[in-house]
Amino acid sequence: MLAAKIDEREQFRLLQSIELPVSHVLFGMEQVGASVDFMRLTEMRDRFAVDARDAQKTAWQFAGSRVNLQSPKQLQAVLFDDMGLKPTKKTKSGSYTTNASALQDLAVRSVGNERANGFLTALLRHRETNKLKQIVQSLIDAVNPDDGRIHTTFEQTVAATGRLSSVDPNLQNIPNRNAEGREIRSAFVPGEGYESLLSSDYSQVELRIMADLSGDDALIEAFRSGADFHKYVASLVYGIPVDDITPDQRTHVKAMSYGLAYGLSTYGLAQQLKISPGEADRLKSQYFATFGKVHEYLESLVAGAREKGYTETMFGRRRYFPGLQSPNRNIRDAAERGALNAPIQGSAADIMKIAMIHASDALAKAKVHSRIILQIHDELVVEIAPGEAEQVTGLVRDAISPLLGQAPDPKLVQTIRDKIMSYPQVLGTHDLMVHDYGPGHQFASIHVELPAEQDPLEAHDLIDNIERDFMKHDHLMVTIHYDPIVTSDAAVGVLRSRLTEKLRQLDPALSLHDLRIVPGKTHTNVLFDLVLPAGYAGDKVELLTQMEQFIKEQDHTYNCIIKLEQSYTAAAHK
Repeated sequence: MLAAKIDEREQFRLLQSIELPVSHVLFGMEQVGASVDFMRLTEMRDRFAVDARDAQKTAWQFAGSRVNLQSPKQLQAVLFDDMGLKPTKKTKSGSYTTNASALQDLAVRSVGNERANGFLTALLRHRETNKLKQIVQSLIDAVNPDDGRIHTTFEQTVAATGRLSSVDPNLQNIPNRNAEGREIRSAFVPGEGYESLLSSDYSQVELRIMADLSGDDALIEAFRSGADFHKYVASLVYGIPVDDITPDQRTHVKAMSYGLAYGLSTYGLAQQLKISPGEADRLKSQYFATFGKVHEYLESLVAGAREKGYTETMFGRRRYFPGLQSPNRNIRDAAERGALNAPIQGSAADIMKIAMIHASDALAKAKVHSRIILQIHDELVVEIAPGEAEQVTGLVRDAISPLLGQAPDPKLVQTIRDKIMSYPQVLGTHDLMVHDYGPGHQFASIHVELPAEQDPLEAHDLIDNIERDFMKHDHLMVTIHYDPIVTSDAAVGVLRSRLTEKLRQLDPALSLHDLRIVPGKTHTNVLFDLVLPAGYAGDKVELLTQMEQFIKEQDHTYNCIIKLEQSYTAAAHK
């Protein structure tokens, strides 16, 4: 019965190429475990316990009584009745929420109230240090007395997005963005007979995937620029030089970028940044105005999920969303956020699993003693044997680096184009992006031009047939975006032919798409995208000048609007 369902949902390839191989890697990691400095953990736990007690005493002083800091009821009485703060949102039970987010918001709003602000500051510190103490204690409790190592259990089937999780202890809840979290992580040390630990992680993997899948030229260029990514993106959003971006502007745009990748709502963004929903909405609009293809891509995810009932990662991992059809708005909104998040976060999870498989295979083939011991978030930890540091670093780097975009095979690129163009109804293709993540893990997205006059249902049937054909005969997942092209307008057809011939004369690698002719009272706008090949060395200004002159020669009323677009099919995505 299970096999039939896996087959029906076309998940066998995912099972065989990713999930089963990575289960062997995880088993090895569980057996080996990770060595920790027990004394350092004990010292940390005791220090966090002292800090938590001190914060509790401070909170009691401001409260004027020994209030139970874990009791929502008692906290409500202190904050809203005694200290006179404006109540937070109500919970389903009718009481007021006292979760971390609500308390942080109250702390900001209580700056003028010394007593309330002091109490809230101490309360938040108590909660933070108490949580850290509990995390450290869970690590101490998990240490195997026989070998002094922690043998966590990795879970593959818990997170709906495909991300790995772990229990006994949960290694995914160790914070990694603050000093305390980094201190806890420092307690993981090389075991006996090993000299160091190698940590490898993917920088901004979800955002790179979003740039890759959307094909947004501006976002791709932000990564390729080599500048501080979030400052660079902020400079584009706000329209000011990179050097003039303030820390707040960088923070806001960073939250926007990650919020989109994680399906964050406008309200959620406002809460996170402590700004009004109106400000958050304006920031979102500015972002989408700058990165138009990101907007189109995210909208297509929700629209596709409504049509199919599910979303897919680059590697075909499906997540179903029955909630998209719910009459309950809250359920629908949650499903939409999930549909935005699943392909991006799920693809990142798949890439990490493939990285683990590749790295494990590379170490085994090299017959080194170094071994993978941990996977935490987007990080892979390898225990390095004496004298193997340089060799293993190279092996791991070479095994996992191509997974974020290596140059595709030019023959594959041409095969995809030729196969699609072999269908009689297809007028042209553009924006082909090939994602090569190693043998058996290839994915492609492409825009296919079809006659606008064609019945939309027939067009979608054709696209479905092409996608199935690639999967069946080439074992290649291809996602096709439908671009309707007006063929009944003779003027458009003639101009397209002339422009194509002109570009061929200038450089056979140049191409165009999305040609439109929009008549006006005094002039006619001619709009199209001009695609430059990867590594184009020509003078772009001169190219635009030549094309504008050529179009004017066709009709002096033509006003040229040309958008230069970069093709990335022949270059690695960096």
